[in-house]
Amino acid sequence: MATKHDHYQAKRLQARVNRLTRAMERMRQQLERSRQNESALLRNEQRLRSVFNGVSIGLAEITADGTFSEANSVFCRLLGYRHEELLALAYLDILDPEDREADRNIMMQLLDGKLPSFHGEKRYVRNDGKIIWVDLDLAVAPREGGHQTCLLATIEDITERKTTQESLSRIASNLAEAERMALSGTWRWDNRTGETTASEDTFRLFGLKPTQQPVPIEYFLDRILAEDRPPVERAIESLFSGNRGYQVEYRIVLPDGKQKLIHASGEVLSRGEHGQPHVIIGVVQDIGLRRKAERALEDSEQRFRTLFEHASDGIIIANRDGVYTDANRSACTMLGYTHEELKGRRIVDLISSSEADRFAKSMSYLQQDLSHSEVTEWELKRKDGTFLPVELSTRMLPDGRWMASVRDISERRRAHQAIARYAEEVRDLYDNAPCGYHSLDRDGVIVQINQTELDWLGYTREELVGRKNVTDLLTEQSQAKFREGYPEFLRRGRVHDVEFEFLRKDGTILPVLVSAAGIFDAQGNVLSSRTTLFDITEMREARAKLRQAAAVFEHTNEAILITDADNTIVAVNKAFTRITGYTPEDVIGKNPRLLKSGRQDEAFYRHLWNAIEEHGFWQGEIWDTKKSGEMFPAWESITAVKDESGKVTEHISVFSDITTIKETEEKLTRLAYQDALTGLPNRLLYNDRLSQALAYARRHALRGALLMLDLDRFKLVNDTLGHSAGDELLQAIAARLNTSGRAENTIARLGGDEFAIILPQVAEPADAALMAEKVVHLVSQPMKIAGQEITISASVGIAIFPDDAEDAETLAKVADTAMYGAKNKGRNAYEFYRPEMTTAASELLAIDRGLRNAIQSNQLVVLYQPKIELSTGRIAGVEALVRWHPPSQGMRSPDSFIHVAEETSLIDRIGDWIFDAVCNQIREWKDRQVPPVRIAVNVSARQFRNPHYVENIRKKLAACSPFDGFGVDVEVTETTLQSEPSIAEALRQLKAIGFTIAIDDFGTGYSSLSSLKQLPVDTLKIDRSFIEEIPDGPDSTAIASAIIAMGHSLGLTVVAEGVETQEQLKFVVDQGCDEAQGFLFFSPLSAQECEQFLMKGSVEPMLLQVLGKSHEHQWRQ
Repeated sequence: MATKHDHYQAKRLQARVNRLTRAMERMRQQLERSRQNESALLRNEQRLRSVFNGVSIGLAEITADGTFSEANSVFCRLLGYRHEELLALAYLDILDPEDREADRNIMMQLLDGKLPSFHGEKRYVRNDGKIIWVDLDLAVAPREGGHQTCLLATIEDITERKTTQESLSRIASNLAEAERMALSGTWRWDNRTGETTASEDTFRLFGLKPTQQPVPIEYFLDRILAEDRPPVERAIESLFSGNRGYQVEYRIVLPDGKQKLIHASGEVLSRGEHGQPHVIIGVVQDIGLRRKAERALEDSEQRFRTLFEHASDGIIIANRDGVYTDANRSACTMLGYTHEELKGRRIVDLISSSEADRFAKSMSYLQQDLSHSEVTEWELKRKDGTFLPVELSTRMLPDGRWMASVRDISERRRAHQAIARYAEEVRDLYDNAPCGYHSLDRDGVIVQINQTELDWLGYTREELVGRKNVTDLLTEQSQAKFREGYPEFLRRGRVHDVEFEFLRKDGTILPVLVSAAGIFDAQGNVLSSRTTLFDITEMREARAKLRQAAAVFEHTNEAILITDADNTIVAVNKAFTRITGYTPEDVIGKNPRLLKSGRQDEAFYRHLWNAIEEHGFWQGEIWDTKKSGEMFPAWESITAVKDESGKVTEHISVFSDITTIKETEEKLTRLAYQDALTGLPNRLLYNDRLSQALAYARRHALRGALLMLDLDRFKLVNDTLGHSAGDELLQAIAARLNTSGRAENTIARLGGDEFAIILPQVAEPADAALMAEKVVHLVSQPMKIAGQEITISASVGIAIFPDDAEDAETLAKVADTAMYGAKNKGRNAYEFYRPEMTTAASELLAIDRGLRNAIQSNQLVVLYQPKIELSTGRIAGVEALVRWHPPSQGMRSPDSFIHVAEETSLIDRIGDWIFDAVCNQIREWKDRQVPPVRIAVNVSARQFRNPHYVENIRKKLAACSPFDGFGVDVEVTETTLQSEPSIAEALRQLKAIGFTIAIDDFGTGYSSLSSLKQLPVDTLKIDRSFIEEIPDGPDSTAIASAIIAMGHSLGLTVVAEGVETQEQLKFVVDQGCDEAQGFLFFSPLSAQECEQFLMKGSVEPMLLQVLGKSHEHQWRQ
């Protein structure tokens, strides 16, 4: 029976046979085509290379291992590298270090087929160290045979654009500020009282004398022209609809009857509890004179515009910075832009980047000599990306602007380029031919040689032309052959397809096939010769490999069967006999159909032969029959071998018995689509079934439903009865759910205690409700688990498709949202999805935005809560606790925002900020001679996922050392350690550089004694949930006692968290707990408050007061 290794060896053999066959065929075709159509081939190659190197954007090819295999000149120039320097680099080497990890993932997804392509803006590092911005497109480029093994990168330099965008943003900001300052009058309206106060300028603008204030708002509104009142009223009403501000223009009627044009803006200064505006402030400005001036200027410019627009040449006007301020119709037509699109652009942005320096020098020269005008040629980039060759006649204007007339010189340029292109094509045709060319004089001295042959031999043109006889480049054997045949060549003047061996400069041998023709004088004597050489290295290797293949044919573990063009078997190998039982004598001369099992129909075989006829190859699974009559599955590849004319001469079939593989695949398929614990469909099969249900509903305009089910308080079962009981419960629930509906429904376990039910067709939502009621009822029935009768409930969320969502991802999200709505409703219930349920998600988004602003605006605060050494009453250390203090709000505890930070990358930034704050505080306390103390810092699982986390902390620690007695502890929750086993190594590294390691919230997970021994832990912190229930909770009391005993048995320090009562303190002291922390001693303190207590160093009197004299001896020893 075939093994995986046999299968692999056979595939290698088949691939090798196929490659060798194709290589020999390609070589024969190449030689023939080279003799007949060399010029056509060379032109095609030249065109392709010209396109690659002639485009105005950067192009590069990147291999699967991330190295450059090719790049055009634009790509090299943008990065500042020579071609050979760039090819020596990896693609990630040119990326900004901050982008490398993300781009590595993008490349992997592209190569794995998970992404079809990628487009985005990236930062590249030039050879000179400068950062440039590029617009990047990455796509997978197909290779021979359809394999996708490389990436094609296309880039455009957008550094200027990015810089311009930043500058425009700053300018816009400055202009906005200037306009704000230019407003002439201010006012303030209190909506609660209806009273308005205004500046004297405001009264003046309205033609009124300042009067005793406040006045009603109507005092001003009544002066507005009646027909202009509606837009003003709508603007003010918008503030009551939630808008922050408005701007509006209107006319007012002055006391003398004249009208004045006003620009006004208003903004809400404060709002009430329900969002209604309390106080609105605003400004007003007289813009009448400005409008008159603008109209006068427009009249003047119109006369100039008539002449300007009708000029036949393009005319452009730019300011000192080279920014277009105007352009006529001809210029816009030439460049393909509208006037509005062109205005505001920089002329340098339309200049080829290679000409930017020349353009800058030209403009500088014009600015130095205002009387000077200059006529120069440039290429301006049109809107469609093409470049237009133009002649610019440029001069400076007295006001510092410059004007240029633009003349299209495309026809002139095309004529010049055609001449240059023809000359270049002639040179390239010779130099870049796929074969070698050289010319010899009568004595055999090289007088001309093309670049291809130079590259083959490794010489420069200067080393060979006029200096070397061709015999100097031949091996001794080939020299003898040359001397023997040269007289005959001089006589006949021609030689065809003679093999020679040339010596490369490095001493290696180059086998070539030579054809030569002589150039004769008038008397018929050979004056010189022209020689064509073809590299036949691949042909020689192919011959050798064919000999090897013949040996492999008989020794491979894969069956090989060869037929002629009439599909008659002509050869089989030993593996064929071993697998099928047929000997060569049994099958040679017969048709392979004798192996047919009848399991696959005629359509299958038609498809097989269609593939072979169309593509020359077929590969797939097929069922054959052995000589014994036993059917077996085989993985077979059939290749059609063709001659020079394209006619099929034979078929090569390679196959192996995959019976064992098929059995394994079937087992793996079951495992892949089935939940191992419950036997229900898993998430993978659920996703497939849901996609099918959605597609069916779309095709037939039907409704369906998705029910998301989560068991209520399942964790309590796990915590109290153990994981095995939890598993038993899940199995029982799965069995009940299996009885709940029709066969076409899909019931899946998605993970943990989460289940999903797909109803592919419901007549109305009530059908889904009936199913949900049934499920809730079934789950809530008592059951025996681990020998105990327990009752559990379920919360069910219902989403209807296509009403609530039309795609699987969104449908699952809204069903989840509805399920959490059911939990909030009181558990043991079901809930249909409603759009308002997404409010919770919006709140999370608001927290995320607020946190990002908090980090930038320094709204985070570190408080310190001391830990007390119970044996001495001394302060043993403090824990750094982060708080968020938004402006005009109270202090927010971590419970309200840390979970959001954990779901994003913000936890990394917050963690770094806390560590920096702690280091700064240590330095400050050292300077103030505060007694040394250890400060504990909490670290999340997400922070440890950063591969550079430990190194970053090492650097921060080094920057603020020495600590002179101060120290830093790292606190990690027990659940974090269990969910991220790799954290253990990071903790060892942290401990090695001086950190003390504590396990926080201990007792909430399932850490074993053996696992704790393997960790570099110094301290266990008992979770506050156990301490809270002391002394009334016997379970919590027992757990706390066990943790203290276990910690001491491991030589660890044990800390009780959340000690708030005297009874709790007495308990942990009696149990021998080492340290305690909680509101009974200290709430979280500011740095200044904590410093005061650190200077005292002890809370012994308080402990004696709480515990009594019986404990006094503990601190007197």
